[in-house]
Amino acid sequence: MAAGGVSITFVDNATLLYDINVEVNNNTLTTDGEPTVTFTANTIGLDYTAAGVNITLGSGVNYTIDIVAAAGGVSIALVDGAHVGDVTVLVTAGGITFVMTDDVVLLGNSTFDLESTVGGITIVADLPTGPGGSIECSTGLGGVDITAVGWVEITASHYETADYGTTSQSLTILAQTTTGGIDAIVT
Repeated sequence: MAAGGVSITFVDNATLLYDINVEVNNNTLTTDGEPTVTFTANTIGLDYTAAGVNITLGSGVNYTIDIVAAAGGVSIALVDGAHVGDVTVLVTAGGITFVMTDDVVLLGNSTFDLESTVGGITIVADLPTGPGGSIECSTGLGGVDITAVGWVEITASHYETADYGTTSQSLTILAQTTTGGIDAIVT
């Protein structure tokens, strides 16, 4: 999307594939026509100029998330038994809010790559039992504040669980912003 916010959340509903609510300004609707959600080759897609998008996903499907937004914030809540692999969020101008509870099912060695050119990033992640975890943050202009209860400090902006390199499954969280701060709480 060129402009607008994206919000993704999960519900504990094994039969729900997706529910997408797209809110569009009347002028944009007149100019660009109705937004179209596609589902092809197991990929849910929405390519539109400007909209507010609220996405609800179920707990019975494995998801890989890839969001590109030019201007607007992105909010992702991996809750209620979400099944996820890799997550990639790229925002040019706008913040990112990312929440994960410990009831999430991670698929393989997952990487969550959160990147904002101009905008802050907030992360609250509770690692499920089993996988090792790593979080590494960087910012060009702005501060990094990581609270990592029970994790080992590698540097002031990089923490890992003690078993990160030895577990059969891992989660790597990478967060970077050119201009903006990063606040992260991981447990």
